[in-house]
Amino acid sequence: MEDLEARTNVVYFTSVCNLGCTYCYEELDTVKPKNLTIEQLYKIADNAIDNEPKDDQTLFVLFGGEATLRWDEAEKFMDYAFKKKTNVQFNLITNGIRFLEEEFFKNFFKNKHYNTGRLTIDISFDGIKGNVDRIYKDGRSSTNDVVMVFSKLNAFNLKWRLRYTIHSNNIDGFVDDIQKLCEHFNPDRVISGVAQETLNEEQVRVLNQGYEKLKFLWNTNKITTPVCSLFCDTCDGCTPRDSIADFIGTEADIHPNLTDGKFDKFESKIKINYK
Repeated sequence: MEDLEARTNVVYFTSVCNLGCTYCYEELDTVKPKNLTIEQLYKIADNAIDNEPKDDQTLFVLFGGEATLRWDEAEKFMDYAFKKKTNVQFNLITNGIRFLEEEFFKNFFKNKHYNTGRLTIDISFDGIKGNVDRIYKDGRSSTNDVVMVFSKLNAFNLKWRLRYTIHSNNIDGFVDDIQKLCEHFNPDRVISGVAQETLNEEQVRVLNQGYEKLKFLWNTNKITTPVCSLFCDTCDGCTPRDSIADFIGTEADIHPNLTDGKFDKFESKIKINYK
């Protein structure tokens, strides 16, 4: 494997998910379910850590499918990676649904990596209007359940981040959406992405106007939650990541960085709460 600095290592623990989002690019229902074995996961940790500079932070993104469905394996993976290298960070991307399970919720937040700041949690939610495609496999909406999760996390004063994708269904109201979500649920930060392929020319104009409005709200302290580009803070001190390695098996394919850089001007005021 090519030796690359500042790489984002995305680990696909499973192809199984507890939602059936209509836009899911993984097309999980069309392929045979696949779960990485613990032996494969250990090899992934070896592969990533051994090919990155010893003094650089190594970042693993815990992904799926839905990674919380393999949480026992995820915890073993993190423990193994931390034994190999202490300068390591883990970022879980989840739909949050399993946090409604009392036993899972209680055990999850006992995790030592979460409690020492090595594990951050991103919950995907595209707003009340924009979340319509994030449904259960039987067609039920997941929106109310995710809102319940946010309230539950806040009731216990737990750290979490909102992962918000701007697309054609929420483009007209994404600024108000983000502002209200920040006010009501107080995520540690909002990590935004854009589904550019869903936007027409007029919607791109609306998008750029929305960026400017968000920056104005930030600079005038109307919002106090940082709004960042897709991967801007899942790294060592907000430095850029040069590449993304997708670990679906024991090998990795290297892809260009997906960050669009739209929110770079926020960097000077970002609050680092996990360091």
